[in-house]
Amino acid sequence: MKSYDSKFFGLLGIFGAAFLISFASSLDIDKDNSTGVSLFSQDNADFGEDEDFAFADSSEQLPCSDLRGYAFDNSTTKKCWSVGERGPCPPQMKFMKNPLHEGYGECDCLQMKNCIGRPRSYWPPTDRCYFIYSQGPCPPGQWLVFNSERKPECRPNLCGKQVKPSQKSLDFLFPFNGTCYKTGTTAFCEDQAETVYISSSDLKPRCYTTKPVCRFLIFTAKTLSCRPGSKLDVTGRCNHMREMDEE
Repeated sequence: MKSYDSKFFGLLGIFGAAFLISFASSLDIDKDNSTGVSLFSQDNADFGEDEDFAFADSSEQLPCSDLRGYAFDNSTTKKCWSVGERGPCPPQMKFMKNPLHEGYGECDCLQMKNCIGRPRSYWPPTDRCYFIYSQGPCPPGQWLVFNSERKPECRPNLCGKQVKPSQKSLDFLFPFNGTCYKTGTTAFCEDQAETVYISSSDLKPRCYTTKPVCRFLIFTAKTLSCRPGSKLDVTGRCNHMREMDEE
């Protein structure tokens, strides 16, 4: 019995040694073909104070797959960024997951959801987002508005004077039936207890009985959406997303 035990443990030792050698070899291969993920500190970057850390990723596999809550920016920085944060994005934008490309992300406008406030829109020529009814990227005397198809375009400013855009203020001028009104006033509301604001659902001015407290879509979702003014919608990629859903 003892001889069988000794043979068994001898074979076990041989297989164990072979396994360790194989495992060590695989470690060498992994080391030589490392994913290249390294911390990219804000202290050495040119990004703003409210931006997150980034990670360099040279892996041939799905980028950032080992970093939960991160996506790969393939446009400018070529690094992994935390989704839902500003990351590498310009003002008025956040870094979001791209539903069309797993593991990748893009910058998109801060979007309103189930609230009333000042809508923003993506503008392809500058790759940035601007407030609607502000000059934004437009030449002097014009402002950024949505056309009949809810796409952004520059048009002559019908209200002349403009209220400077502010994230904290919902007050701005807008045209309605040939007249200019200011949000936060009774405007055209029949009930003097009501005030007018722009609805996020259809981007039209509506009368409300209470002053809104706006919550941004960015706090509840971290994926690019097809809401009016969003990057996917403005660049025409939402039709492709709908086709994918129908398959």
